[in-house]
Amino acid sequence: MSRLLRVNMTDRTTTYEEVPEHYRHWGGRGLTSMVIAREVPPTCHPLGPNNKLVIAPGIVSGTAAPTSCSSWVRRRWCSPPPRSRC
Repeated sequence: MSRLLRVNMTDRTTTYEEVPEHYRHWGGRGLTSMVIAREVPPTCHPLGPNNKLVIAPGIVSGTAAPTSCSSWVRRRWCSPPPRSRC
């Protein structure tokens, strides 16, 4: 894995960027969890503009290992902050 593809759904643009050092040795569930934890605010709305959908291949994708064709999809699903009661 040498590049990340970021897709901005607001203005429909795409950019490739080099993989940051702290993501280099991760794949699959670990990579998706790390990206969400670092780049998405914990109180974001599930359908808000700050939420992200992360799709990543498994760490052994493309090898002869059993179940090596699996990929991971992750997004933050948090509830909005509680409303104040009257």
